[in-house]
Amino acid sequence: MPAIKVLCIWKVNEELKSYLQKGLKSFPDVKIIFPSDISESNLIELAIDADVIVGWRPTRKI
Repeated sequence: MPAIKVLCIWKVNEELKSYLQKGLKSFPDVKIIFPSDISESNLIELAIDADVIVGWRPTRKI
């Protein structure tokens, strides 16, 4: 099965990031992307390959 790429489009705090990573550890085909650069241009570039985008009110371009 191909990997599922999940893109978070906000600055995820460390506690939530750790919780998600631990909770999805048994699902190696799920890759969560926590970008350090959340500028619109970077998110647009990352969103091209994402299967799922998680966040509040993404711009129309994303």
